[in-house]
Amino acid sequence: MGRLLCHGAFVPVWRRLVKSPEVLKVWVSESAAASISTLLNQALGESGWVSALPTRAEVGVYMEIHPPRGLPSDLPLLAIGPMARPDQNLRTLKHLPEPGPDALARALRQLAGFGEHRAFESELLEALTEQSSDSIYILDERGYFVFINRRFEQLYGYSRQEVCVPEFNFENLIAPGSHAIIQARVDAIAAGETVDSHYEFEAMDSSGRTFPVAVSVSKITFRGLPASVGILRDITESRRDKQNLQRTNRELRVLNRVATVVNRAMDLDTVLDLSVDILAQQPGLDALVATRADEPPGTFTVVAHRGLPKALTDVIGDEGYTYEVPLKNKVAEQSQAFPELLSEPTEAGLLHPLILEYFGSKLLIPVVHGDRPMGTLQAYNRDPGSFGEETERLLESVASQLAPALYRSWLHQEQAEQIGHLQALDELAAQILGVVDGAVIDQEIIKAAKLISGAGRVSLYWQRDEGLVLSSEVEQAAIPVAATALAAAHEGNSWLEGDGRLHVPITRGNRFSGLLVCHWSRMSLGMASRIEALELLASHASLAVEQKKLQGERDRALRQQFESEKLAGLGALSAGVAHDFNNVLAAILGRTQLLRRQIDQPDWLASLDVIEQAALDGAATVRRIQEFSRQQPDPEARDQAADLDQVVRDTIAQTSAQWVERAGGPVHLDLNLGDVATVRADSRELREVLTNLVNNALDAMRGGGTLGLHTGEGEGECFLVCEDDGAGMPESVRERIFDPFYTTKGKEGTGLGLAVSFSIIQRCGGRMTVGSELGKGTRFTIHLPQVPEGVSAPAEVVESIAPQAQGDHLILVTEDNDDVRDLLVQILQEGGYRTLEARNGLECLEVLSKTRPDLILSDLGMPELDGWGLAKRLCAEHEGLPFGFITGWGDSIDREAVSEAGAKLVLSKPFRIEDVLKQVARVISG
Repeated sequence: MGRLLCHGAFVPVWRRLVKSPEVLKVWVSESAAASISTLLNQALGESGWVSALPTRAEVGVYMEIHPPRGLPSDLPLLAIGPMARPDQNLRTLKHLPEPGPDALARALRQLAGFGEHRAFESELLEALTEQSSDSIYILDERGYFVFINRRFEQLYGYSRQEVCVPEFNFENLIAPGSHAIIQARVDAIAAGETVDSHYEFEAMDSSGRTFPVAVSVSKITFRGLPASVGILRDITESRRDKQNLQRTNRELRVLNRVATVVNRAMDLDTVLDLSVDILAQQPGLDALVATRADEPPGTFTVVAHRGLPKALTDVIGDEGYTYEVPLKNKVAEQSQAFPELLSEPTEAGLLHPLILEYFGSKLLIPVVHGDRPMGTLQAYNRDPGSFGEETERLLESVASQLAPALYRSWLHQEQAEQIGHLQALDELAAQILGVVDGAVIDQEIIKAAKLISGAGRVSLYWQRDEGLVLSSEVEQAAIPVAATALAAAHEGNSWLEGDGRLHVPITRGNRFSGLLVCHWSRMSLGMASRIEALELLASHASLAVEQKKLQGERDRALRQQFESEKLAGLGALSAGVAHDFNNVLAAILGRTQLLRRQIDQPDWLASLDVIEQAALDGAATVRRIQEFSRQQPDPEARDQAADLDQVVRDTIAQTSAQWVERAGGPVHLDLNLGDVATVRADSRELREVLTNLVNNALDAMRGGGTLGLHTGEGEGECFLVCEDDGAGMPESVRERIFDPFYTTKGKEGTGLGLAVSFSIIQRCGGRMTVGSELGKGTRFTIHLPQVPEGVSAPAEVVESIAPQAQGDHLILVTEDNDDVRDLLVQILQEGGYRTLEARNGLECLEVLSKTRPDLILSDLGMPELDGWGLAKRLCAEHEGLPFGFITGWGDSIDREAVSEAGAKLVLSKPFRIEDVLKQVARVISG
């Protein structure tokens, strides 16, 4: 038996095989039984597939072996030792190999191959089913689960380990109501009957939730044995869709029958009677009533009914029964169902008190055409709260179909009066729409309203920033406006008060813009047609007002276009003038600084200081002009940092001396600084913006007031608030406050302060908002992005002494302006440099053909070959030769283009000696 133990390597394969309850009894020799039992138990694992020796015989012994599920019946599982006669009542093997240890070795090798095949089969099954959106299961021929996929686990909430065991009860997956269905299928299968492979039942998951499923079952061979595969799908959504489709079809059939009735040439009462007859055939409605609208508004007459008890039909009679329905005079009420429990009814709108004795719930559906009630549909049920969404939706749809038919009938009755109103309205509307003068429009609106309505008094109100105000364009008496009517008007609804006041809103789109109020001392029949005509008049009035508004906007757009074109021309002109002034200032400033180096007399030095400061001030003014004309922001400005709190302190210090004079009285400062982080902005520009806001706030005060300055932080940004309690601004001013050249200060203002401030904040990547209310003040809020941590506001720049040249360096100066070229040459020579001169780019290239300098300084704007062209030639023909630009365009020059051109420095005119020498030394030494 020693050779048998060497086959223990098959143990991992055996442990993957599933235990089968089927018992195989084998007859072996007694001498080999003990060793075989030990070996097989080692090979098959701890599961006890090989039993003890339960039966003995004369020359042999029976062994009980539980083979793996799916094991082929002809596999020689075991045949060892001399075989005696097999018991005829026991299962025998079909093939008995030669007895001895080698037979067991061959059997184990075959079983190992079978285990590998089953492992591959399982992996393939996993790959094919795990990504399926359906739940898949496999049952063996005894009805036990041997496989479920992941979707099955997710659907039912059971794991594979819980389900694929003989002890699992499949009834756990079936809702109690479907047990009988499944049991009937099981019984039919057991009886050999044919059952449908596709069926549905109510399933139940591990939590007890039930849901409908559809199953498709097929017979298969799984692991060599007969089995069944089921594909199971949750059909909750599809069943709901099917039910919705069936319900929709029912509704469409009803609506089609009603449409057939509506399209016939019938009178109003016949249409309602036939429609109620159709609806009465639908389930869930115990009684139905249809009414038509009559005069005065809110009065309705019963024209058709079904299902009412005799006590009620006797009251209604054959001539029609009139009563009030509480639609609250909502002229624009739409067809919407209003359910009501009759256990707590309102006295108004009750068909009759006898209703309470027979019914527990009511459903009222107004039949509305446009904004006009034409009648009602009323449904009653004996049980309270018994109406469903399906019933409400059906009745609403029928009401929508009935509305046009009822309207046509009503229109025929009102035709004569309508024609007269519309003729007058068209004539007057043409006059209203033909003018843009506000006084004329208001006069024509009131005139038309009086003619159409016949009212004794008419008032016209317009919505302004301060509220609803009586038109000042015409002389008129103010009719009081009811609060409820004003609320309805803001929603676009007309409102008729019981005292004879009609409120008709004037709207532009969804925006309330005015109110037309008519007052009758005594109302009469025909009010509905008058209301409609007045609403049409209000529509014409809104068109006239809109035309006036559009004309004003057109005029403003033309003015703004003119100002923009003027600004563009001014920008181009100022940029050119600034360039020329910079050339002049460069000569003045440079010569002045050179003279300072040569003169030591105090009187002369003082005079030179004045000249130098004047030139510097002029240069600063030119830079501001260039900044104003600049179309694109300076990219370097986004890298600057400013202390927002310090900007506020500096602005207060610079402007506080003028506060009392500008505000016309004492000014209280409400200062609240939040110790905020630094922001991406230039401190000088921020002081300019805040100074402008402070001055505007002081100008808005009348006799003094309170000035508020606050800073704080948000997420990734800081904010600055400047507010006052001055006069405030109307909406019309607030909408244009940042427009260029817009000012409320007359000739004293330029209209550029806030526009430039707004542009500065935008260039910094921030935003500026304004809020204002008349009589309460104005609040400006500036939001600016924070700079990264570790970056602080720049400290005051202390100029260092210009470095001196190290060694003998030659610089070629290319400039078409003789004064500027001579000045720059003199500055460089005093700095210890040798110089060469050229008047344009071509002369520069000619000089380069004879010698190679250490640095080239070239003006940008030159004849024949300008600085940009020269830069291209230098990069192509003199690689590695450093050069820089001289420009009078200041900050308006495109820094990115300069970098792409390869320039090492830019000298902006007018330049200071120290700046020139410092930049030149940096390039040469670098």
